[in-house]
Amino acid sequence: MKILNKAIALSLCAAMGLALTACGKNYDGTYKATLDCTDIMSEAMDGMELEGSIEADFILTMEKGEYTIEIDGEKFESDMNDFISANIDNILIASFGTDDMDTLNEYATYMGYADYEEMKAGFLDEVMSSFSAEDFELDESGKYSVVGDTIKFDSDTSDDFDGTVKDGKITVELEDEDGVFGGEEVELVFEAEK
Repeated sequence: MKILNKAIALSLCAAMGLALTACGKNYDGTYKATLDCTDIMSEAMDGMELEGSIEADFILTMEKGEYTIEIDGEKFESDMNDFISANIDNILIASFGTDDMDTLNEYATYMGYADYEEMKAGFLDEVMSSFSAEDFELDESGKYSVVGDTIKFDSDTSDDFDGTVKDGKITVELEDEDGVFGGEEVELVFEAEK
């Protein structure tokens, strides 16, 4: 009887250990990864020296075996506005090939503006009106499962991919089919939102 009791006790301990291990692998929650897009913008503007930085925040939400990854489009649009505003003089000076204010005012007058400042404001409005938060929507969703320190993402909208968990961070590589983020794939390191 004692042997049977010991066997039952060992079985219960093993089951509890497995249950605790499974609980430790629950990654449900919201995570954020920030991608610095400054170099991408600089390359898009022929390597122009630009002030400041621009970042895109990716939000990963995982709950009950399902996930979504979205870009915070409104924040990116706002950051883009700030970034372009900070660099508008450099952009226009590079476009016109001069930093001489008299020449820039002449160009502005020729283009129908009162002066360079009005042209700069008009150009900024034109550039920013071409951007909208909807332009930066990411439709990435599906189901996920945990296998050890790997999260298997079974995508409904693109190719499946894996995430690696290390030190509480989830690293994934997403396809960048349109090259929006500078390559074929983009690596994102997600950290839990606090």
